[in-house]
Amino acid sequence: MTDSEIKEIISALRQYTLSERLKNSSREIDIFFINAIEIACNLTELGLSQSRPITKDEEYWFEGSYHMNFWDAEIENKFYGPLVTEVIERNWFR
Repeated sequence: MTDSEIKEIISALRQYTLSERLKNSSREIDIFFINAIEIACNLTELGLSQSRPITKDEEYWFEGSYHMNFWDAEIENKFYGPLVTEVIERNWFR
């Protein structure tokens, strides 16, 4: 996957999280997954722009695929999962 493709995924995920926030959901599970997506996007973007590795503590935000699949399978399969896979393949975890 190219850097441009990663940026497109990040953009799509950010649009998604914005639309979910605008729904004003107060459910704790919704807020958790929205935050997890945003944090994973931000950490990935730091990897792209500053070659910053993802710390052991931050890896947590890339481990939500299994649970996110029950929350929103389409977002998981189309965007979040491929983003996580690419971060792993680029060996950004430290």
